[in-house]
Amino acid sequence: MARKNKKQLSGSPRSRFSFSRIWTLLERREFTNRLAMILVIIALVCGVTTYAAMTTTDTVDDSPSTVFVLLNIDAVVMLLLAAIITRRAIGLWIEHRRGVVGA
Repeated sequence: MARKNKKQLSGSPRSRFSFSRIWTLLERREFTNRLAMILVIIALVCGVTTYAAMTTTDTVDDSPSTVFVLLNIDAVVMLLLAAIITRRAIGLWIEHRRGVVGA
């Protein structure tokens, strides 16, 4: 009787959620640049929508619950952008401490 190892029993590695795979994806410069650009566009759209909801325009519902949800979405998007900026600033500082040219 042949023994199956753990990898064969647990399914294919692509079907499982893995933080290491996400971290590897976030380390790619192209992906991070694209993510930052998408977040900037989302922040602009959310900011304009929040402004429209808080002023006297008829395009967006101006109920307090709608404004509260929009402000929370704005906060989450801004926190994600701040995380990307902080990560890049720390990486730049580390490269500067190592003496990397151009840091």
